Amino acid sequence: MIDLDAQASASYSIVGDEILTDLIRADRTIDAYFSACLIRQQPIPIKDLVQRDASSITHRNETPLPISLLASSVNLRLTEREIVYHLTAKGCAMNAIENQATEQLRTDIKAVDNDFDYVILDCAPGISAFTAAAVSIADLVIVPTIPDFLSTYGMQSFVRRVFPELVTDSNAHHKPHVLISRKRAVKEQHAYHRLLRQYAERKESEFRLFRAFIPDNPALSTAPGKQHKTYAQKYPAPLAACFEALVNEVKAVVNKAVVN
Repeated sequence: MIDLDAQASASYSIVGDEILTDLIRADRTIDAYFSACLIRQQPIPIKDLVQRDASSITHRNETPLPISLLASSVNLRLTEREIVYHLTAKGCAMNAIENQATEQLRTDIKAVDNDFDYVILDCAPGISAFTAAAVSIADLVIVPTIPDFLSTYGMQSFVRRVFPELVTDSNAHHKPHVLISRKRAVKEQHAYHRLLRQYAERKESEFRLFRAFIPDNPALSTAPGKQHKTYAQKYPAPLAACFEALVNEVKAVVNKAVVN
């Protein structure tokens, strides 16, 4: 997991507050990585920053799953601004800055490609140089949304503008895939979910829609802030089944995208 969101929610959920604080103090974070590579021109290998076996939570009586983390921190937004100021002062346009971030990330991920089954990049909402880099190298882009008016308003134009090179790909597996999340059992959200499904099934649609979805559940909000020993304790059975269905569907889409 590479956390590209300054809120560091993914980092906190995986390692907890104490380890995350240690990683930030030791400069083993994504902002330290980009600062070294793009400002100081002294690249740090990703493998030196990654926290191996980051999660202590077990699953089905197995030893902790081998999840590795390149953490984020609240300094990420400031680092991105510093990079933009530094490189624009040297005459770099914004697209050149995005290209530098993309190529650096692509090269370093490729260097550790054989060490991991999957690399997940968690991005902040909206678009930034780092998000653009992540989108450019991804085999699959997942766009989560709540199925209501405000959350889905402008979905078509957003995807078309942010991921133009993906939506024009004739291969449907390379198009962004929308994930319905925090869905409540109310008529409005059922209706918007149905509309998104109908639109995504059209050949000319800018995105595809996962069949699996995540229902709204109090555990989604409380789980990250509590210490759990097992995934069964962290997430109740109905949510666990939804996550399992999503994982299987994501793997299938990724495998097809890579092959094609």
